[in-house]
Amino acid sequence: MSEISVVSGNEVALVRDKFGTRLLAQGGPNELILPPNTVRVIAHTHPQGSLRLSGADLKAFSNPLRQNQRSTVIISPREDFGVRIPIPRSGRP
Repeated sequence: MSEISVVSGNEVALVRDKFGTRLLAQGGPNELILPPNTVRVIAHTHPQGSLRLSGADLKAFSNPLRQNQRSTVIISPREDFGVRIPIPRSGRP
């Protein structure tokens, strides 16, 4: 995933749909374009190297299909390592 992100300059994600199928998805430089029925973003890259959730990430995780997801992994494309990040939820203890 990191190599695809470096070459393309786009975010790349490993996702799972509601049928349990894992898919590789590619978006734009600052956003993911998730396939329909995506219930989990297992891991994704940020081409610029940020290891924090972006505004676009938070919007993607606010979708009702992904409301039970508690964390994701962001992969640094240049160093090829990932960091598990909790997904903040309003109203959650």
